[in-house]
Amino acid sequence: LGVATGSPVATGASTSFADDFPSSPACGDISGSGADVAYAWTTSAIGCMQLDTIGSSYDTVLRLYDACGGSEIRCDDNSGGNNTSLMRIETATGTPYVIVVDGYGAADNGNYVLNISYVGPGCP
Repeated sequence: LGVATGSPVATGASTSFADDFPSSPACGDISGSGADVAYAWTTSAIGCMQLDTIGSSYDTVLRLYDACGGSEIRCDDNSGGNNTSLMRIETATGTPYVIVVDGYGAADNGNYVLNISYVGPGCP
């Protein structure tokens, strides 16, 4: 994604992808998560950024990693309403992340929407 932001910044169908990022104890079905898709993204602003899957057609989990193959920083399940995910993070310009749009359970996949927007100088 580079430094892209937008609503949406990415769309697609997860049905043809594998489960490369399994559920964590923090969120998702630990017996097996659904298909997922990962995006490399770098922040372009200092402040609060919102990442969400609002508009997706299935039960999503949003995961954020510090780098490719790195540690999970945060995950969210259902904060976006209607089984979609939403998280806000404080960022510094030029920080790389991996954003993962995941399905809650093994059968959860479909059309996803990934939105990234600048909220302001600080997260509420």
